Amino acid sequence: MKKPIFFIGVMIIAALSTVASPEASAVDKNWVGSGDASTWADAKNWLPNITPTSADNVTIDLKDSNVTAAKTFEAKSLYIGGASNSTFSTNNFIYGNLTPDSSSDYALYIRKGGLVILNGQGTITLKGTFINTEETLSGQESFMFQLY
Repeated sequence: MKKPIFFIGVMIIAALSTVASPEASAVDKNWVGSGDASTWADAKNWLPNITPTSADNVTIDLKDSNVTAAKTFEAKSLYIGGASNSTFSTNNFIYGNLTPDSSSDYALYIRKGGLVILNGQGTITLKGTFINTEETLSGQESFMFQLY
């Protein structure tokens, strides 16, 4: 009888460690602005309702959205614009990390209508590809990438 109980205990521990692993919880995060409609750290602004982590692919493409990160931000990748004019900015910027699985994957992709503004004297670390294109998902005006 001890062997089946031991086996069940091992299986429960294995199942719990799989559920708790970061890779198992990584999902695509889309800006919906349902919280305060401006703050990166407000989980209600994201779908699903969880603030992005370094394991998440993030898309900000809601019409006329202005997303602000205070001091720091992390994501696996960050897509700005494409179907709508969208802005991502930082206040008192210290650091930001965009770390896709491979250095050939997109870290930061600014499409037509996208704007990125980094206010402060921090460092953004891109461990992947930076793309700044005229790609559009619907006819929108151009974009800018600014470092202050």
